[in-house]
Formats: sequence, structure tokens, C-alpha cells
Amino acid sequence: MSKEKNVFISHFGKDDEHIGKLKELMQQKGYTLRNSSIDSTKPNDASNPDYIRQLLRDRIEWAGTTIVLIGPKTHTREWVDWEIEYQR
Repeated sequence: MSKEKNVFISHFGKDDEHIGKLKELMQQKGYTLRNSSIDSTKPNDASNPDYIRQLLRDRIEWAGTTIVLIGPKTHTREWVDWEIEYQR
């Protein structure tokens, strides 16, 4: 039986392809991930930093669990840093 888990997957946008792989791996372990992060399937072209922060806060709080998907350029992403630091 699959266990559903609400998650926010913090990641560098160019690593979107790996989100599906992570979901598949977790499915094999009996989990279904309900991902609230912004990715290429749910793009957002906002540019106002206050609006972006509020959008991210809402999604992180809804999820309750944050997973950080680390790739070669993750450390260069200001928003990933903010998402990690925001944790309640």
C-alpha cells in the first residue's frame, strides 16, 4: 500500500528531469509524493521577490516536508538557499 506524502522539492530548475526520477524511486519504496514545488510542469514567471517569497512560503507550509534535490549547480541558486533557510 502506498503512503502519500506532501513534499516541497527545492531544486535548481535545470534539474527538473530528476524530480520524476526521485518520485519513481520513492514509489518503489511505497511512497507517493505530492509535490508542491514550482517546476516545468507548473511554471511561474513572477519577478516580484515579495510575491515569490509568499508563493514559496505557502507551498512549503502546505507540504510540511522539504526535500532538497542537489545537483552540480544547486549551490548557485539564491532561491534554493532561501527555501532551505525558510524552514519553520
